[in-house]
Amino acid sequence: MLAALAVFAVVRSQLWLMFGIMGLLGLGNGIFSAAMPTPIRAGDRDSRKDLSITSRARLAIPSSLPRP
Repeated sequence: MLAALAVFAVVRSQLWLMFGIMGLLGLGNGIFSAAMPTPIRAGDRDSRKDLSITSRARLAIPSSLPRP
């Protein structure tokens, strides 16, 4: 508890600056997210599926052969 009070006493003059910076970063993040296309924001699974190791392994093994 004393450590927290000591840290607060040291940085209290800079708190408004930190809160202002966090607010601007949050506002910028919100604007950037709103401008982003919906499939990217939602995490388009079709575009990521092609990059996964398991899907490449499935493509390499024909379905007629037994899987190891």
